[in-house]
Amino acid sequence: MENKTGKYFKYAIGEIILVVIGILIALQINNLNDERLNSTKEYTFLNELSKSIESDIVYFQKQDSIRTAYEANSEKAILMFYDAKNYNDLLLVDSLFTFQWSDWEISRSVYEEMLNTGSLYTLKNDKLKDRIANYYTLIESRVYALKKINDVSIKLSENTVLYQLELLRNSNGAYNGKLKDAWIGDPNSSEFMLLYKFYRFTNLNCNTYRRMFGAQILKRGNELLEELNNELNLSK
Repeated sequence: MENKTGKYFKYAIGEIILVVIGILIALQINNLNDERLNSTKEYTFLNELSKSIESDIVYFQKQDSIRTAYEANSEKAILMFYDAKNYNDLLLVDSLFTFQWSDWEISRSVYEEMLNTGSLYTLKNDKLKDRIANYYTLIESRVYALKKINDVSIKLSENTVLYQLELLRNSNGAYNGKLKDAWIGDPNSSEFMLLYKFYRFTNLNCNTYRRMFGAQILKRGNELLEELNNELNLSK
């Protein structure tokens, strides 16, 4: 009887050990599957983010070319403004002066999804994680700065002289010779200074600073793209 009990006991212990081993193997397989899924998910996100950054780079390269041309034209316009003698001269100056108040066209959809799903915080490469966060933080700070610049430029644009130029440009000559132009070329006049402030501030901020901010983002984007591609190559 004792021999049978001992055999049953040994058998039960063996069964328990086998069950435990089976559970551990199942857990290990499950962990490997989870790790594989997480790695696939991370690769997919990083690949999509890489495409998004590439799109940003192309956009800012084009913006840099546009802003360079705008800045050059506007600098010429300001020099011509100094020599303007009448409204016809100012109309020529105003036609040459070029700038934009438009916002940047930057896609944050992949980054936002990584934030919302927590995928950014689970990246294995901590340095890359910081680089990604810093890139979009830089963009946010520059977008905020541009908004403030645009607000000031728009306020400066709300002056009588610019409205007069618009009136002349759109009236088919109906008001030619009817507007007082004694102030033109006189830096002591309020009208001259209002127009000068608008041209100088708007060119400096809407063209020069915008191009400088774009160059900063472009540099950071190229650095981030290189790290993303390195990480993607390691994950293949």
